[in-house]
Amino acid sequence: MDEPCVEQAAWFFHMLETAPTLNLNEPFLLYLLSSPMTDNERLGWLPALAVAIRHQNTGSVLNLLAQWPVPENLPAVTRPWLTRLEAAWEVHRHRRDRDRDTEPFAIAGLVRLDRYRPDSRLPEWLALLRQAIRWRHRPRYERLTALAAWKPSSAANLPPEALTGWIDVWKHLYRPSNGHLSRLIAVQALLNVAETRAEAIGIPPGQLLSELARLITDSREDYPGYDWEPHCLEIWHPARSTPFPPEAVRPVISAWAEVAGVPESSVPGDYWWDTRWVAWNRLMHCEREGWLKRCEINFLTFLARAVREVEDSAILMPVVGWAPPERLESIRADGFHPSSSGTPPACRQSPDWGRRWQGGLEAKVQLHTGALSGDEERELWQDYCHAIRNETETNNLWLLMGLMPKGVVGGMLAGAWLGRQQGGCPEPAFVAHVVLWRYLESRMSSLFSRLDVPGAPGTGRDRTEEVGYHWLLRRECHRFRQSAGINVHPGWLPSLKRLRDLAAALSAGHDPSLCRRRMSSPPVLSSLPEQPHWLAQTGDGIFRPPAGWNRSLSG
Repeated sequence: MDEPCVEQAAWFFHMLETAPTLNLNEPFLLYLLSSPMTDNERLGWLPALAVAIRHQNTGSVLNLLAQWPVPENLPAVTRPWLTRLEAAWEVHRHRRDRDRDTEPFAIAGLVRLDRYRPDSRLPEWLALLRQAIRWRHRPRYERLTALAAWKPSSAANLPPEALTGWIDVWKHLYRPSNGHLSRLIAVQALLNVAETRAEAIGIPPGQLLSELARLITDSREDYPGYDWEPHCLEIWHPARSTPFPPEAVRPVISAWAEVAGVPESSVPGDYWWDTRWVAWNRLMHCEREGWLKRCEINFLTFLARAVREVEDSAILMPVVGWAPPERLESIRADGFHPSSSGTPPACRQSPDWGRRWQGGLEAKVQLHTGALSGDEERELWQDYCHAIRNETETNNLWLLMGLMPKGVVGGMLAGAWLGRQQGGCPEPAFVAHVVLWRYLESRMSSLFSRLDVPGAPGTGRDRTEEVGYHWLLRRECHRFRQSAGINVHPGWLPSLKRLRDLAAALSAGHDPSLCRRRMSSPPVLSSLPEQPHWLAQTGDGIFRPPAGWNRSLSG
């Protein structure tokens, strides 16, 4: 394809429309947000997210969708995708539903996208901000939290009077005479502006960061009774392009680490759970953005704490998305001390799922450090597959998928995952579907990068080369079915024509959902159509096209 992000977008969109469910549920989004992705992969999800936003009503899911990270440098082909995202958020902003107030999440989504617009909507956001400071209680904090996420781009030409008014309102809320929650929101709003307009604020960024660290640490002591406060901790976080010095950011990371270790008994209700989840998520974000390394903070100490203390699978979700470096010489020497004497605990030995995932996380680390013998590694994968086959909670299945090292799909693992398509329950089948598509997409990308095979969908090359791509795709699908030892419904597999249609629509700036082929949940077949005779005749596992294959596969 002309743009790698268009290729990614076509794959992701087609994956969702052929899945047993089109709903982007909360565990799936947690898995995506905690997974290390390239910029093209993050951009590739935007068209699918726009469709999900339009059909979503759950506040927690919309909150995650509003936080989707958009890369700084956008190719021209993705501009229409952002326009559709804005349109989807505008629908939620103007909804009036007594049971589902989605306006704060819609404003948060629009505010975060404002930096990519050629003309900023800052005067509109300023009017909403001045209105919100006159409100009281929860609606006030919901609106302030959403608006505080506004971050101007360095190249934006902003109206001077609007920018001055915006900063003045937040500086007023930042005063010591205001409450803890107002100051917590205001200091993060000022930090977002300070990344590109520090001279306009008049407060040194180091002072703002020190105050933020103090407010984060004091959050559990100044608990106000609003379940919205954990969202107030998610407004600002350092990105790779953040210009602040590491010594100024280090206290904020240390404050998040302190909150992540708060015991459950010290704060009431769900506040503890939500706040710890936010804190772990911030730590993982800092790791992925390289800030722990820049601040000379040893990430393995946090990882060791997760293995020892964290028992909730949802809180572990950001942690298992950790992508270890290519070489990690000695994890024990860096502060990570396994709970057992070198052998990871088996996933099925504990009745408590949290303890099992602690063992799984420990095993993932040891796999990457080469600390396991061949027999121990084989036993680990047997326990892992046993957990996949017997797990009933979708949230835990996403967690298991996150524990799986990238690229490890095949044989016993593939059979365990694809066995979840049985039983008629769409959620486990959706997880298995994502595993299958992740494998196929990575395999096709690997083939084209290594073999320089022409004819990828949307390249405009001649029909013969495109048929070559089609044949390779079908070959990989067949290999996957063989390695899994289980039947996969052909309707779950990619369609070359559909990928081409989606890529063409996305490249032209059209909405792919308008030219969609709506698919119902594919049935599970008891058997697949017979293997092609020309494939069975080879007998050596090598896939060779038959004579006249251009004609036989052109459909």
